[in-house]
Amino acid sequence: MVNANNTSFEWADHPTDICILPVGACEQHSHHMPLDTDSIIADYWGQFLAEELDCALLPTLRITTSMEHSGFRGSMTLKPETLMQVVRDVADDLEKQKFRILILLSCHGGNHCLVPVARHINRQERDIRILLMNGYGHGRPDIEMDAPASEIHAGEWETSVLMAMRPDLIKERREDIKPDESEIPLTQPDLTMWGMVHFSEHGALGYPSLATKEKGMSIIEACKKSIVPWTRDRIRRLRKMTYSGKQEQQP
Repeated sequence: MVNANNTSFEWADHPTDICILPVGACEQHSHHMPLDTDSIIADYWGQFLAEELDCALLPTLRITTSMEHSGFRGSMTLKPETLMQVVRDVADDLEKQKFRILILLSCHGGNHCLVPVARHINRQERDIRILLMNGYGHGRPDIEMDAPASEIHAGEWETSVLMAMRPDLIKERREDIKPDESEIPLTQPDLTMWGMVHFSEHGALGYPSLATKEKGMSIIEACKKSIVPWTRDRIRRLRKMTYSGKQEQQP
């Protein structure tokens, strides 16, 4: 694999036509996790996939769309149109350099605008194709958690994953915030309307106190078993796809 630590000439000598662009976020994760949480997770999965596929890896985008976390100092966001244009510009440059597959590895659930830009590029008569994948939750395994399934942000699952990746960044203060249990409860899609500050003054919605490093390691190892074959399968399909979206007939 090659990444930003390699020279331009080493990139030129590498035969791959696949490039990974990890997409993270810079947003609050309550008292116990850093603003960079989603980007750290994107770094991890980007490095892992690039090594497995022996392809090119771009630096992680660390400020993306996090408007649902406005009101918490340090949370930074781009307008959706800005992030979409960044992706278009990167895709244009990669296409000129003879890359044919761009993997957008998003590890922040709020980057909804990546869907229309990926779809738009893939529906054009172009040499480059976009593989949009949710690295943060891809292949979420059936690992037994102690918290209810209604966790939304910075809870047991996400905290466990970061504890496995970067235990040195986890703070001791972990505020559990019980999810809405009203007759018609607020759920994750409602973040689009009201934002996290409406859900929780602490910025978490879940049970981070239940997180452990061991749970995080189990999640990561289970994901590793599915993420590589899934990615290889989707790349194979994209290479065969025509402009109309149909699969080319094999001779």
